Amino acid sequence: MDAQHRTGDDMILGIDVGKDQGKIDWDKANQNGVRFAFIRNTFGLYEGDYDVQWYRNWSEAKRVGIPRGAYQYILSYQSITKQARLFVERMDGDFGEIPPVLDFESWRRNDGKYESYPTLAQAKQWCETVEMLTGRTPIIYCGGYWKGFADAKDAIWALRYGHWLAQYKTSPGNETPCPPWNKWNFWQYTSAGDGSLIGVSANIDMNYFNGDEEEFAKYLKDFEGETPVNPPEEEHVKVVNCEWLSFRSKPEAYAGDRPAIGEGVICTVLERLDGWLFVQLSGGDTGYISEKYTKSL
Repeated sequence: MDAQHRTGDDMILGIDVGKDQGKIDWDKANQNGVRFAFIRNTFGLYEGDYDVQWYRNWSEAKRVGIPRGAYQYILSYQSITKQARLFVERMDGDFGEIPPVLDFESWRRNDGKYESYPTLAQAKQWCETVEMLTGRTPIIYCGGYWKGFADAKDAIWALRYGHWLAQYKTSPGNETPCPPWNKWNFWQYTSAGDGSLIGVSANIDMNYFNGDEEEFAKYLKDFEGETPVNPPEEEHVKVVNCEWLSFRSKPEAYAGDRPAIGEGVICTVLERLDGWLFVQLSGGDTGYISEKYTKSL
């Protein structure tokens, strides 16, 4: 059935959840017809927001047979590569039954101000890193705000990845996918769903899969058929032609606030950023160094 002529009864119902929903009754969710679940894994690199319900939700949804997809809320001012690696690490080799998700949005701070959205380049970098580490093709969650970025000529890359549309107050058949997509795979149609569906008192996010039972089964089978790959070998560089190299907490002209590192020191490269390397030292410390004073090993 064409997506533009579907009704809610024609599509597959799912939820997306995290620690804010508290302790979910997954048996009840299954009995009440929840057919898939997106489960929050992390919020950037904040240890306090390594979702405390993640491991329980991930294992319980699997136990009752609800197909799962993990998602990560990424932050623009933290290392994208490091966020992606943390996301994959917390899945511990269990990548779920539906694709991993990039949660592309801004967030409201305690002081009421909003942090900046990630850039398209950062979104692309996250998707490519997660795909490289897992062998699974991610999907991107975004809403109308994405249109402010989609005029960039390189936005076409997003067509490689699935589309999870966030759009409320819209009836089935009237959804508007974010460009450059002309269709959506999943649709978050409300944030005011009845929490009693999953045994909680708070409102919950509700979603549809863009297809019927047969199409959903095929979607799951196709994803299951994606072949996981081995993580790439680590890249190392050595400091050269520089007696002492500034080891910075931020790239570019930011004054170094960490001890300099000496010539000959070997670092593990975590990320490359226009002439700067985000590296890890053997002791575990991370920071930025100028690429021009390094040699690949």
